[in-house]
This record gives sequence, C-alpha cells and structure tokens, in this order.
Amino acid sequence: MSNKIHRDLQFSLTVPSALKVVLACGWWKQLSQYKQARWLYYNVYTVPWRGFEVFDILTKYFSSFPQDKPIKSILDMGCGFGGILCYLKFSFRATKCIGIDEDDQVVEAAKAYISSNKIKDVSILAGDLARAAADFHGYDLIISYDALYGKSVHRGEALKAAFNALDQNGVLFIKVINRMFPPYWIFLSPAFNWLRLWLGKIFPELGGRLGQREINAPASFRFFREVKAAGFTDVAIFNRITRRPIGLIRWFAPDFILVAKKPKKV
Repeated sequence: MSNKIHRDLQFSLTVPSALKVVLACGWWKQLSQYKQARWLYYNVYTVPWRGFEVFDILTKYFSSFPQDKPIKSILDMGCGFGGILCYLKFSFRATKCIGIDEDDQVVEAAKAYISSNKIKDVSILAGDLARAAADFHGYDLIISYDALYGKSVHRGEALKAAFNALDQNGVLFIKVINRMFPPYWIFLSPAFNWLRLWLGKIFPELGGRLGQREINAPASFRFFREVKAAGFTDVAIFNRITRRPIGLIRWFAPDFILVAKKPKKV
C-alpha cells in the first residue's frame, strides 16, 4: 500500500479536525460550501473508520457463521468515492472489487483517485444499483452502506439482485438507519409535513434533504423480513456503535447493520 493511501485510510478522526473542516467554510453563510465540507469530512475522516467497522463486524459474524473460503471478490452497491471498498480490498486482500453508484460525478472522481494511486483490482461503475448488480455473479461479499434510501432504489429488487450476484455461502452486509427510531417516525408523521416543506423552501440545499433518508428508510423488523424473503439465511443484526449483536432492542436502535448469507445449494 502506498504511503498516500495509507494516510488516507488512517483513523485520524478527532474533534478539532472535525470542527476545523465544518466551521472553516462558514456553512451558516454559504450552504454549498457546507455541502463540500461535509463531503470532505465524510470521505477523509469518517469513511476509514467505517471501513474498519465493516471489517470488524464481519470478523465477529464469521466467528458465529464460519466461512468455508476467503473473501476474494467484493461488490459495493452504492460505493460513493470507493473508500470503504478500497479499505476492504486491502483488509481481505481481495483480487476483484467492483463498486456501483448512481452519481456520475462521484464515480468519475472515484475513478480518478483509484487511477492516480494505481490501486489494482478495483473498478467503479455508474448505474442503477439493482439493475447493475444483476449483471454480476459469483461474489464472496456484497456491501451496501447507507445506499438503499434513494427514491429510485427499489429495496426488494436490490436485495434480489444482491442474492443472485453472490456465490453460494456468500455474505451480504447492509447498514441502514431505522425508520422506527422514535425521533425519526415522530418527525416523519403528517403533523411535521409543514416543517419539512418550510425548511425546503428556506434552505433548499439543507432543508430539502432533511428527513429524506428517513422517509425512504425501512423499519427494522420489516427490513429483516425483506432480507429473509429474498432468500438469505443466518441473518444477524448488529449495533453499529458497539459493533455487537443486538436482539429485540433493534426495533428502537437509530441505525443497525444486517449481515446474512446466501445458502449453499443442497
């Protein structure tokens, strides 16, 4: 791994650095700069930690549901700039890594970064998550981190495409926020429609996005059923903060991580 990539993947998140990134742009004056700072903060400081988060939870999952082969191929549905995908590529020493994202500009930026750093075995493609995933087969691991919220994404189709793209005994890793978390479902109630509309008019860049992910997010119990209905087995749910399995408390967790397997054919 080159020194630059290593620096990019360090766990360098600190309160001073986070404040410096966000406050330096004067977001209360210029929301477009706030958006740029938010993307910078997310991809430089947050994504490396989340890459470790994915790797750590998968390690815990494999202790309960052992793998019969190493992870050598990874498909990232909603890869963004590809930071998590690259982290997992180096962690698992994978030799085939594909990322899919619907944002053409993000995809071009990811391609440029991967090319300039000469990262091998990683490709980033633009396309609809479900339809693009349907073109791939035989993957050992599929991840989707905060990517199933878009209005154009049909979760059922995306889950079925992921199931078909996995090899037998392949693993699905999905992180989502929980629509049933009390602040979310309260804010999403019809009584608060006026607030979302008002914020959307006053602050189009920020207010227009407020609650968007929560509106399209699944309730935890419903999502559990959707994954099982797609054919997955050995379903486990983890708390994203503690990175430990959770039971009934998942119904009220703000967000959670679901890991499951595609069963072997008998």
